[in-house]
Amino acid sequence: MARSASSALRLLVCFAVVLLAVAGDDSPLYSVCSTSANYTANGAFDKNLRTLTSLLAAVAPTAAGFAVSSLGSGVDAYVSGLAMCRGDVSSPECGACLATAGVRARELCPHNKQAVLWFDHCMLKYSDADFFGRVDLDPQIYIYNVNNVSSDPARFDAEVAELLGKLRAEAAASSLYFAAGETGIAQTGGDRELHGLAQCTRDLPRADCDLCLGAIIGQLPSCCAGKRGGRVLSGSCNFRYEMYPFLNV
Repeated sequence: MARSASSALRLLVCFAVVLLAVAGDDSPLYSVCSTSANYTANGAFDKNLRTLTSLLAAVAPTAAGFAVSSLGSGVDAYVSGLAMCRGDVSSPECGACLATAGVRARELCPHNKQAVLWFDHCMLKYSDADFFGRVDLDPQIYIYNVNNVSSDPARFDAEVAELLGKLRAEAAASSLYFAAGETGIAQTGGDRELHGLAQCTRDLPRADCDLCLGAIIGQLPSCCAGKRGGRVLSGSCNFRYEMYPFLNV
């Protein structure tokens, strides 16, 4: 899968973030580490961050894969965090993914007070500011299959948009802010099904979940036109589609 980030110049100018793409079973699909604020090793923020990431990794698997919390007060100690697991993964898989995320965050974003890490089964986000309940669409990370569909890419793109539009509505209406499904498609060769998911963080109002998913699904022409698979990741929502089953059943 290839990776890219939308609005890269605007991100670099306005937010001074470092985008890291790394490989490996315990490595994230993508990570974003902000360099705008840093903390001191073994200081109050560092200790609170370690406690918070461990807490989120313990709580989220028992709360249908989602948890938010904050610790400390003041500019040198306050940290807020959010943990979300993909809606189809088991509690043990959720906990393992988030435990890994906490470790990898300290390795990939040392001393950075703001970071987001996306894994296949989970995401972890933390900050020195209160971000709960606010739509976060910067950055938007594109990950796509480098292979193109075998026939009629315009029709295929329309079928992808139709499926994701349906999942968008279902996710925003769901108590878990998650929806997954599949549909038959008209492609030559052996591929006859399209599989997809859409998910929002559950700190958002329903209307903002719908808004967030609408914004990233609107990136399909830039991200994934004619591609056999793709996803867009943001700090508040994500989607994925593939021409093969990828969900736990």
